[in-house]
Amino acid sequence: MRKVAGIIGILALASTLGATETRVWTFAQGGVAYLTDDEVIIQFYPGQMFRFGSFVTVENPVVPGSSIAGVYRYASAFYTSEDVGFGLYLGRSRTIDMFTTTINVAPIDLVFGVRSGGVSFGLNLTLNKYSDKVYNANYKESATVFALRPGFTVDLGGNSYFDGAFFIDYTSGAVTDTLGSTLTEKSSTFGLGFQSRFVGPVIFPFEVMFYKFSDTLGSLPASKSTLFFLAGGPGTQVQLDAANVLANMVIYFSNITNSDTTSAKELGIATRLGGEFNIWRGLIVRGSLRYDLLKFTSSSVSGRTKYFSLGDFGPFTLGLGYDFGFARVDVGVSTDLLTNGPFFLTGNSGSGLITMLSILGKF
Repeated sequence: MRKVAGIIGILALASTLGATETRVWTFAQGGVAYLTDDEVIIQFYPGQMFRFGSFVTVENPVVPGSSIAGVYRYASAFYTSEDVGFGLYLGRSRTIDMFTTTINVAPIDLVFGVRSGGVSFGLNLTLNKYSDKVYNANYKESATVFALRPGFTVDLGGNSYFDGAFFIDYTSGAVTDTLGSTLTEKSSTFGLGFQSRFVGPVIFPFEVMFYKFSDTLGSLPASKSTLFFLAGGPGTQVQLDAANVLANMVIYFSNITNSDTTSAKELGIATRLGGEFNIWRGLIVRGSLRYDLLKFTSSSVSGRTKYFSLGDFGPFTLGLGYDFGFARVDVGVSTDLLTNGPFFLTGNSGSGLITMLSILGKF
């Protein structure tokens, strides 16, 4: 249940999974599907690579002292010609959360693409096997990561286009006793999904995904969970001379079932408003705010409980960027500046001034 609940927390905030890079988070709170001008979108729609040319990135969304949970550091490099493109993500961590331990795997993601006329095709492929001895060499950790994401982009003319992508996602991990050769723990995750969006005067993404989780510890019965998630909603990104404004509404539904007969459902409608402003010679200020119009949850974790809220403020973000022309540096600024004051100067509160860092270079 712990693993699935964590995924639901991310999905409820973002219309696409895992988008926490600095600009995407501080401007759109993870809603990368509503952005038309950020290279992060290639992770979800690989057919988009031809819209951004050749570039490199260094991502460090979590800096020591940050209040944002998780570690997500990696680098990427892409090259595109008129009809062919390829790229890679190096070190983009995959976490396998088990009862006894957490295994972090940093595979290489390879991306390939071709373009013909107004149609682009892309493929994101991830494959990695990992093993290491731990606990005084008496135990061995092993893991496998496999992900396949074919996608396409169709130019509809008039600055409109359609993106689509399917994905298969599989991870497995095990901790074995190398002395007695007895299985200590084994975990696996398998997911299928489809993501799409229409981009025009209005941006409308839609996604559906299904995940299955299993974790076996020793001779205990396997703990199994399933997740079904569905989301979509309209939005728009308006680009002005010195400003960029993003607004969207997302409707989402999730259903979790577990082998121990517990279950949880959530239905919600959330809105997000973000803005970025070029205030002086390439200096950019960003911010975003989320507002939950409606949220209904039903859970049987400890007896049947229900929760309903109508109108509630969610998280807000702050960020800065500087555009050098050939490169851009983005940082996330701790919201503790507004809620707790400048405690980061003393370190007493655990606050950090800079929470995220990204560097984008084009060539």
